[in-house]
Amino acid sequence: MLDVESFTALLRDCYQRCWLVAMAVTGDRAEADDIVQEASIVALRKLADFTAGTNFAAWMSQIVRLTALNHVKKSFRKTTVVTDPATIDQTESPVGIMAAGKVESVASDGRLSEHQTDFDDELLSALRTIGDVARACLLLRVVHQLSYSDISETLGIPEGTAMSHVHRAKQSLRQQLSLRHKQSAESSHDPGPR
Repeated sequence: MLDVESFTALLRDCYQRCWLVAMAVTGDRAEADDIVQEASIVALRKLADFTAGTNFAAWMSQIVRLTALNHVKKSFRKTTVVTDPATIDQTESPVGIMAAGKVESVASDGRLSEHQTDFDDELLSALRTIGDVARACLLLRVVHQLSYSDISETLGIPEGTAMSHVHRAKQSLRQQLSLRHKQSAESSHDPGPR
């Protein structure tokens, strides 16, 4: 069993990975920090469950991921909007509103903060359309440069699934961003009404 000092040293070594997992699930920098801290407390309580000689970063990342998913579920339940039944047919669906970025609430696919500075608005919007596991796989691969084996271990999914998620997420982002670029180029060449 790990002692507290060993736990602290191992956590320090994998903190960035854990933070990235939390960020991928919640999409919020400040929440990611809080979630890693909360997950650390959970992990300390479960130190007896850690098997010596296994990958601590993967074990800890799983705890962070589950903690983040629980946080998202709790936040989603708290963030409800009262809708007037008389006007329900005249308004956009909540899913459409969230996808358009009009409401800063937690969607079932995770949330990315409006106030982050790492991604431009178009990329941020496109990232929001990708599911939380696929987004986590993509960010761990591209930002943290983890191998597919490490992603698999970190998220507790098969390596082939991690590869598929990264491939499909990249493909989706490429399609969305090229479509937006095309639409932007067309609208800038449109002289408008005469």
